Amino acid sequence: MRRDGRRSAPVVPHLAAIITAISAGSPSWPDAAAADKTPYSASESCAPVACQGASPVQVSKSTVEEVTRLAESAERGDPETQARLGLLYYEGTGVPQSYETARRWWRRAATQGHARAQFCLGVLYDRGLGMDRQPAVAMEWFRQAAQQDYPPAQFNLAVMLSEEPRTPDRATEAVSWLTKAAGSGMAKAQANLGWCYAEGLGVSPDVTKAERWFRLAAEQGHALAQVNLGNCYREGRGVRRDAEEALRWFRKAAAQGLADGQYSVGLCYLEGRG
Repeated sequence: MRRDGRRSAPVVPHLAAIITAISAGSPSWPDAAAADKTPYSASESCAPVACQGASPVQVSKSTVEEVTRLAESAERGDPETQARLGLLYYEGTGVPQSYETARRWWRRAATQGHARAQFCLGVLYDRGLGMDRQPAVAMEWFRQAAQQDYPPAQFNLAVMLSEEPRTPDRATEAVSWLTKAAGSGMAKAQANLGWCYAEGLGVSPDVTKAERWFRLAAEQGHALAQVNLGNCYREGRGVRRDAEEALRWFRKAAAQGLADGQYSVGLCYLEGRG
C-alpha cells in the first residue's frame, strides 16, 4: 500500500519466489531453451523435458529393437547413449519406468563427464526421485554440469544457492551462475537476474541493469519479466516513466494468464494510467 492510499503494482519479494520451473511433463531431452509450463514456483527448477537444441529420444519402428540398440551401445561405454537410455527409464518410454535404473545409466555417463547426465542426476537427487532427497549431492552434480557451461545446471545451482541458509557469499555465487545462464539466453535466468539487480540480492542495486535483464526476458515472452518491466516504466526505474508503455507490457503478461499482469492492467484502468 502506498502512502497516498492506492495499491502499488505487485512485485516479487525475493529471489527464490521468482525462480521459475521448466515443467517435467513432456518426454524428451533437457536443454537451455526449454519452455516454461509451470511458472513462478519457488521449489522447482529445471528438469528433463521437451526442448530445442538436443534431439529428443525417438522410439522408432520397433521399440524393442531401439531399446536393445541403445543398451548395446551403452554397455560398450558410450556416454551419449547411456544418457539417452537413462532418459527412457526416467520417462518409462519403451521400458518399465524406473528412477533407479535411470540413475544407474546417468551415473555411468556422468562419471565420464557428460554434462546433461550430470544435470539429470542432480534433478533426481534434488527431487528425491527413487530415493531420499539429497540436496548436497544434487548441488555437486549441478555444479559439475554448470562448470561445463550447461545453462539449466547453472540455473538450478543458482536456485539451490538462493535457498536456506541465505548468506552473502551464497547470494553472490548464485548471481554469478545466474549471469552465466542469462548470458546463454535463458529467459528465466534473465528475469531472476533482473530481480537481483532491482533488489540488490548478491549485487549492488542497479536499476539500469535490472531493466535491461527484465527487457531481455520480457522480449522472449517471460510473463513475470513483462510485469516487472511494466513496473519499471510505471515507476520510472531505469527508464523514463511511461504509463502507456507500462500498460503495454502488463497486457502482454495478462494475455498469458498471469494474475499479476491482469491485476496490473486493472490497476492502470482504475488509476486512469496508460
